[in-house]
Amino acid sequence: MKHRLANATIHKLCWGVTQRPSYETIVGTAQALGTTAEWLQYERGEGPSSRWPVVPRPEAPPVAAKRTKRAKSGRLKAVR
Repeated sequence: MKHRLANATIHKLCWGVTQRPSYETIVGTAQALGTTAEWLQYERGEGPSSRWPVVPRPEAPPVAAKRTKRAKSGRLKAVR
């Protein structure tokens, strides 16, 4: 089934990084899961089903520390 969602978009949705997905993202996710956008938003209607058991999502990965780079002066400088 085609959903046209990038892996990064799916990753952000699964890990809760994306708090307010666009309508296109919701529709694409619904297509990928075999359900409706209404179910994803309001849990009304028939939800997705699977032929295989679905295991609980693992803990979120730790947030990476800010990277640093050396300025011309030789001191470390935080990267934004």
